[in-house]
Amino acid sequence: MRLMAVRRGQGEGSICQLEDGSWVAVLSLGYVAGKRKRIKRRAKTKREAVKLLDEMKSVRDAGSTPDATTVKQWLTTWLDDVIEPSVKAGDLKRVTADGYRSKVDTWLIPQLGKVRIDRLGPTHIRALHAAIREAGLSEATVRNVHAVLRRALIVAQADRKIPRLPFGSVAAPSVKDRYSILTEADTGKVLHAPVNARTRARVAVAILGGLRQGEALALRWEHVTATHLLIRQSAATIGGKRVLQPPKTKASVRDVPLSPHLRDALESWREESGGVGYVFPGRGPEAIEGSERDWKGWKATLELVDVPHKPLHGARGTCATLLDKAGVPPRVIADYLGQSQVTVTMEHYLHSDDAQRRDAAQKLGGMLALDVSPDGQGR
Repeated sequence: MRLMAVRRGQGEGSICQLEDGSWVAVLSLGYVAGKRKRIKRRAKTKREAVKLLDEMKSVRDAGSTPDATTVKQWLTTWLDDVIEPSVKAGDLKRVTADGYRSKVDTWLIPQLGKVRIDRLGPTHIRALHAAIREAGLSEATVRNVHAVLRRALIVAQADRKIPRLPFGSVAAPSVKDRYSILTEADTGKVLHAPVNARTRARVAVAILGGLRQGEALALRWEHVTATHLLIRQSAATIGGKRVLQPPKTKASVRDVPLSPHLRDALESWREESGGVGYVFPGRGPEAIEGSERDWKGWKATLELVDVPHKPLHGARGTCATLLDKAGVPPRVIADYLGQSQVTVTMEHYLHSDDAQRRDAAQKLGGMLALDVSPDGQGR
């Protein structure tokens, strides 16, 4: 029951204190379909109620009408009515659209789906970022999920569902962030870990083949020849179901040569598993493995040999760095990983270790003749 009301001028709304001590901000939106429409927001203090009333007026004055649309409802509308109509059969946009839907289903709806779109704020988005990191995923995943949410909310703002974007000071991780990789010593530990044949083969495919997770889980035994891995498809989660789709880009369709260790690991697993269906199947040879269960296998292997945790995607950076250290040209490394742009490979995947940097310092000193004394004698 209302104890007192603080009224303002016409169209300015009002705030009221209730018997339990809480406050309610009330704002009239005028008449809609012959009926007067008002919105109410509850607060613990008068100051909070005044702030809520000011926010509601800003929304109204911006031409937006607050409603009960949730993030889940809006993202579903955005995918079905905005993204899907732009996709043509066989178009590479299909892969992009499926990627959006996968991130919506995997992260955005579970983490933010119940929040009203007009009440979404920086606190919710920080919690989303934290949840992705706690799952052991890379900053690239945080950035990509953030980007999908931002794209959907830009459309919501254009449709006057929200007056402004809710990110505040919360920004996506920098595009310059590199994927964390294994050291050369830790790579040897992981590749020779005392694990079963399947896990040994899976780890070898990740590190020595440089495959993306979706590419590895879509790999079938008919794609494994005596000399190459044939990358022709990728696995993803769309609408809560595991499905196959084309690889990420045209450059991702490639033949990856088998190193001796990788060949041996795959052959041992082929002999044990029977070599039918998916190389790394889910529950049954014709079931696509789930990404989370696959990631847990990687994590368990690192823990077994006491190697600090690195994201599974960091295996691609490990592969690129080892190739670079072996003197392989950047263009060849990009082709090996299925990257269309060499600059992406060099910026995000290639790393140097301390031994390489010390070797570079020695070579630099030698080039400038700085490692000899003035009398010509070595130091």
